[in-house]
Amino acid sequence: MCLGITAIEPTKYRRKEDSLQFSKFSAAATVQQLHGLNWADPGGTSEHSLYGREALGDLQTLNKLCLFFHRIHHSCAHAGHFPVFFSFLYETLISDSNYCAARILRAIRIAARLGFRISKETADSIKSLSYSIVRLDKGRILMERNYMMAYGSAEASLRLLWKFGLLELLLPIQAAYFVRHGFRRRDKRSNMLLSLFSNLDKLLAPDKPCHSSLWIAILAFHKALSEQPRDALVVAAFTLAVHNGGDMLEAVEIARTITKPHEVSFHELLEPQRLDSGAYTKEIRDLEASFRRAIDHMTDAQIVSEAMAAYPQAPFSDLVFIPWGLSLRVSRIFNRVKVGGELGSVAKQGSKIDYESLAQGSLPEIRHIFARVVFDTIYPL
Repeated sequence: MCLGITAIEPTKYRRKEDSLQFSKFSAAATVQQLHGLNWADPGGTSEHSLYGREALGDLQTLNKLCLFFHRIHHSCAHAGHFPVFFSFLYETLISDSNYCAARILRAIRIAARLGFRISKETADSIKSLSYSIVRLDKGRILMERNYMMAYGSAEASLRLLWKFGLLELLLPIQAAYFVRHGFRRRDKRSNMLLSLFSNLDKLLAPDKPCHSSLWIAILAFHKALSEQPRDALVVAAFTLAVHNGGDMLEAVEIARTITKPHEVSFHELLEPQRLDSGAYTKEIRDLEASFRRAIDHMTDAQIVSEAMAAYPQAPFSDLVFIPWGLSLRVSRIFNRVKVGGELGSVAKQGSKIDYESLAQGSLPEIRHIFARVVFDTIYPL
């Protein structure tokens, strides 16, 4: 198995293509060799081929490589140089189905995180072998999904999974949402689900990930809204209550002062009705209950299997990869809203993100980022 990556300069400035082949390599040797490439010069003429010892199966190696390219991208942009564009292709896909399925997910993950283009040959292989994914160990699927969603490339990952027909297998509920709203495979438009993860991506990076409970909570929260659209101010008040320790009165009072218009293109948001405090509190608790139902549905194989039932051509999938313990952890993010505050609960102070706590799943940090992402989505700058 060989993974070929071609670094391509913008067409106007291209002189040659530098072909980088990774068959097997170590992270340290790769980074050392990559430093020899003239990334900043769009007119460079040198050709470099890299060969090493370990395949991309080593996840730590892959993440170091992704972090390296992430830093190279920002360094080039900061220096005012033309960025390097990448095309991504698999030369072969081996026959073992489990190994192949893992490679498919890894291909999507790399392409999403580094902006690679997937060749037609690879795309055809992915589509023909896609169903092998459901036979993977659920722990492995969760791990791969987490690498896609928690490291700053969630929106791109969702778009690629949808484009290549994998979203129906991995996240049938979210795939059904795309179908209902006429979202095409190569659609360049956005929607609320993609916007939520776009705003999450802005806060994360390959070396600044979040805990898996955060992106699963965002999926469940969106599912609740997509099934029952809500008053934009109710959503805002709910988000404030999540952040401030469950103080409903404070959350409602702050929400009622919001005069900025919400994002009107989202089907999930209704026009504000300017309710009284009691009505707001009732609506907030109802939204919290809808969120819990959404989590239950996402972990119920029967309900997952029925998500795409209205679309006969869709592949069957009853895949549930969220373990029970993780679903409980996700539910705890919103416990304070249900009970009107937790004893001794204190809202996070300040806006600086503690990335170590975020990666470990610290509830104050998770709640802070959740509220920030939702607010930025409802009321974009």
